Amino acid sequence: MSEQINQDQAKAQETQERAAWIEAHGSRRLRRLLAEGIEHTSVYRAERLAVERPGWRWQHRTPGFAAEPRNCPEEAFSLLDEARLTEPQARLVWWVVEHSCSDECGWCGLVYVWRGYAAQAQYMGREILYGVPADVRSYRDYPKQG
Repeated sequence: MSEQINQDQAKAQETQERAAWIEAHGSRRLRRLLAEGIEHTSVYRAERLAVERPGWRWQHRTPGFAAEPRNCPEEAFSLLDEARLTEPQARLVWWVVEHSCSDECGWCGLVYVWRGYAAQAQYMGREILYGVPADVRSYRDYPKQG
């Protein structure tokens, strides 16, 4: 019984904290979603990431995978130092993108490859990345055609 009360209290506190953040920093759209009682979790997370971790992106929205870094050049440490200005727990990874969209969705035919050093960290319970170029996007980010 007390476990349920603790969970209810934690959820109420999280709801209050979210509303306070939205009021202080949220876009007009996000404030309206909250006011109308419309589900807004992904908008909230995206806006918080943009405000509190500028230059970072959600790992799950980025094609590719992390591998252990090896024989890093000085530029990789510069990237890590830059990432740690907003996320002190960042760690260096070697990010590999070998993606053919036609293999996954069959409609846009995008093919791209990118490999390089990136920073990786946890934020709001999810993995985030820093240093992967903005033009390396997931097929989910492109509008459907047809």
